[in-house]
Amino acid sequence: MNKLPPKQYDLIFLHPPCWKMIRYSEDPRDLCNAETFGDYVSCLLALMERMSEYLTKNGHLAILVGDMRKNGQFYPFGACLQVFHRAELKDKLVKIQHGTRSGSKPHVLFKGRTFIPIMHEEVLVFRPWVRLTWGDLVLRVLREIGGEAHVTDVYEVVAKHPKTCTNPTWRATVRKTLQQVALPISRGVWVMPCESR
Repeated sequence: MNKLPPKQYDLIFLHPPCWKMIRYSEDPRDLCNAETFGDYVSCLLALMERMSEYLTKNGHLAILVGDMRKNGQFYPFGACLQVFHRAELKDKLVKIQHGTRSGSKPHVLFKGRTFIPIMHEEVLVFRPWVRLTWGDLVLRVLREIGGEAHVTDVYEVVAKHPKTCTNPTWRATVRKTLQQVALPISRGVWVMPCESR
């Protein structure tokens, strides 16, 4: 698979699955298969973070989300994303949501209901992004590998990241960063500090 060019997009528009509203696949990496709502929000925030790494300095990330009510429980997707700490919410657009069960018969929307039907979605527009540092990236890679890894395993994962496209000496940067943010436990093997796990 070819890499996307890093830091070259002025706008990324994301329309993720709304957790368990529709099941798109059996793949555990699919957002609709997250175990809990908290897991879903964490995965979605991580996806937004990764997408931001492809934005230009003044780029925007727009995300289309709706809310969900399931088994009497209300899940406010948009509200959970509005407090994202890595970027500022710059704009919010509200649009009518089409094809919903709750809005299929507008003349009886409130008849016999004890709740307000969900009839809108939001487009949230974020910028500017707090840039991902090499320390952030290396710690994230160590965490994904399991908290402990040989430097060559870290190279293998980092090689797929867009930061390597603009840094021809990225392997040296990874080694230097490991010395700054991780702990050596044997030759070439590094572990995350406890406070970073």
